[in-house]
Amino acid sequence: MPRKSQAANASKAARASRGPAAAPTDTPTDAALSATTPKSQAAAAQAAPPREPAGTGTGGGSAEPNLEADLADGLLPSDDVEILSAFFKALSDPSRLNIVCVLLKYHQLSVGDIAAKINMSVSAVSHQLAILRMRKLVMVKRDGVKNYYALCDDHVAQVIEMAIEHINE
Repeated sequence: MPRKSQAANASKAARASRGPAAAPTDTPTDAALSATTPKSQAAAAQAAPPREPAGTGTGGGSAEPNLEADLADGLLPSDDVEILSAFFKALSDPSRLNIVCVLLKYHQLSVGDIAAKINMSVSAVSHQLAILRMRKLVMVKRDGVKNYYALCDDHVAQVIEMAIEHINE
């Protein structure tokens, strides 16, 4: 017990000798972050060539992003990687995947209808739908007092259909 007290007193004395401006932290201060941000941005700009906006390359004026050009170096830009990772993370939960599959089949359902079809509580389904909405996988349409959910667009349906096709091969 006395050893802990001595160590605590030594730690307090060390902090006091540094003064209030030098309080220990595990995270960098805003000043430290802002001082390093331009350097890291400059390094990133030199490391990767600037990307052309979608549809401005040699793709014939198409509005589609050129995946082959993005993957030329073997890596997607870090922003795209983060977004893609969040997309697949949203689909990685069995409850959310069941919700997406039910919406794929029935196109548009209320929270109660989804809950009944996948045998979950309305509260749990509502929570999972909120996550799917944040990830822009489902959209909500209000009709009076009921909210109806549907997949955001055909891309979500295509990803699910392709994944099902892949696992059934």
